[in-house]
Amino acid sequence: MSISREEIERLAALARVGVDAASLERLTKQIGDILDYAAQLEAVDAANAEPFRPGPGHTPLRSDVVDPPPMTLRPAQMAPEFAQGFYVVPKVGELGDS
Repeated sequence: MSISREEIERLAALARVGVDAASLERLTKQIGDILDYAAQLEAVDAANAEPFRPGPGHTPLRSDVVDPPPMTLRPAQMAPEFAQGFYVVPKVGELGDS
């Protein structure tokens, strides 16, 4: 499929795109090449082709198990005082004068 220089000028006018005369010949060839490639793709018989799916065809699901995050040190090992699963901190009035 080919496209004429006049058709490119008309398309440029409809799209309100400024195309100078120097690049008009190159643009005509490039759009013609694109249309030729599209015509080649249309000619391919894809009626019996399998659809392309990038990646695996099936995504396996993992079991829904709640595990505590792996930690290098347990919270009780990091805290100066730790009791019954909580950090022990001094009351606000016991912090001293600042």
